[in-house]
Amino acid sequence: MASEPLATVIIPTYDHGETICLAVQSALSQTISDLEVVIIGDGVPEFAKSAIERCLEDPRVRFLDHPKSARKGEEYRHLALQTARSKIVCYLSDDDLWLPNHLETMLGMLTKADFAVSRSIACYPGGPKECKIWWSDVEGEAGKRLLAENTGPPLSTGGHTLSAYRRLAEGWTSTPPGNPTDLFFWHKFISDGQFAVLSGGLPTVLKFCSISRSGWSNEARASELKEWSEWIECPQFRSNLISNTLSSLMREKTNALAVARLSEQTWSERAIALQAAVEDLEARLVETAENARIYQSKHVSVEQELNRLNSSRCVRVAKKLSRIPLLRKVMNSIL
Repeated sequence: MASEPLATVIIPTYDHGETICLAVQSALSQTISDLEVVIIGDGVPEFAKSAIERCLEDPRVRFLDHPKSARKGEEYRHLALQTARSKIVCYLSDDDLWLPNHLETMLGMLTKADFAVSRSIACYPGGPKECKIWWSDVEGEAGKRLLAENTGPPLSTGGHTLSAYRRLAEGWTSTPPGNPTDLFFWHKFISDGQFAVLSGGLPTVLKFCSISRSGWSNEARASELKEWSEWIECPQFRSNLISNTLSSLMREKTNALAVARLSEQTWSERAIALQAAVEDLEARLVETAENARIYQSKHVSVEQELNRLNSSRCVRVAKKLSRIPLLRKVMNSIL
């Protein structure tokens, strides 16, 4: 490429074979076409190299082959960034997919921040109906929680400016045992106060979790990604996928909020609420009795209706609760 690209896409790979062709294609199909894709091999076996060779038919793609490292080739990523010429650097796993607007979204965020993450949709084997949004914020208190819990967003969602990477005290280095490789790197940005960090809004990444596909062959993984690649070519499908996963997330958040509020209530508050409910039911009975007196000339027997209400389950439960000595004691202590 004669001019400097807007974005460098780093794709680490080992032995996933055919899935990398689909991951690379999702990068090359971005709304921003001025990019370079760098496939970083970490001891790639011969059977997987044929797939990588097909990716090299596009001049924007190059392959850096290295022997197997102690971990996941972190030092090779660092070497690749020494010769990168772009404004921003984004990462893509060799078995994930980007929606077409991912790089455009990241470029927008990285004009305001040094490090940014987009939202992702976790895709499970059950298909689109089983998808959920992976929600990880990196700013402020949320970022501190990620550091404390050693968690965070997937590799395919992250990116940073090249200038910010060169200001890091330490870039990509071999990850200590027991630490997730990508999160160890993310935390270098999040924990350093000199960097502005930012989380995205709508999801732009499809994450295909390996743990939920344990025992799958590379061919099966590639077949699944191929089907998803065809689906996301349709704008209506992408719109429905995002809308449905957001609606599901909102329901989960609403339910979680209701449970949290209930757990924060004291026993005294619950007793007061229960007493109010009992009094409300008793008032309804009195009102019904008064209505019976006023409308006793009607053909329909209000007395029968009153008996029905008195024998209804909710009223029986309310009366029984109002007679519980312990509850009465709590009421009296409160009032």
